[in-house]
Amino acid sequence: IVLSYPSVYRILTAEGIKSPKKHTRRKTHHRRKRKERKGMMILIDASPHEWIIDGERFTLHGAIDDATGEVLALFFAKNEC
Repeated sequence: IVLSYPSVYRILTAEGIKSPKKHTRRKTHHRRKRKERKGMMILIDASPHEWIIDGERFTLHGAIDDATGEVLALFFAKNEC
């Protein structure tokens, strides 16, 4: 006999048998609303990687306007600080 997982689940739950594993609901992630006007919030982040083929590490710094999503600045530096 071959039964699919949903079929087995339906049969067991109809008989009142619950899974021994605790199934918890995932928390929903509420997205933050963007700011109303350009310039109200600038998001800045940096990401260190081996950007150059020879394996030397550089950090890409970036600034993005929260309201518009416009990239305001990008530059490479040796360090993140």
